[in-house]
Amino acid sequence: MVWDLNEGKHLFTFAGNKVINALSFSPIRYWLSVAMGSSIKILDLETKSLINELNVNNDTYKSGAEVTSIAWSADGTRIFAGYTDNMIRIWGTEK
Repeated sequence: MVWDLNEGKHLFTFAGNKVINALSFSPIRYWLSVAMGSSIKILDLETKSLINELNVNNDTYKSGAEVTSIAWSADGTRIFAGYTDNMIRIWGTEK
């Protein structure tokens, strides 16, 4: 659930059907990245829509690894993600 803490009201609920391991807000946009299972979902909080889904299963080196942590770069162009296969993957985003 996403809440507006200034007004104390519920904005919307994101149903992912998996355990959420980490959340991180973009430093330059009104976006939220959500680590769930083997994917990272990037949500636009203004439009309440899914912008992109980054999935490690496309990585033939170690498929099936789950995301345990995420962080945005300071300029908002990259997401750093830690996985259960002991790898850190860096995902690029358009600025």
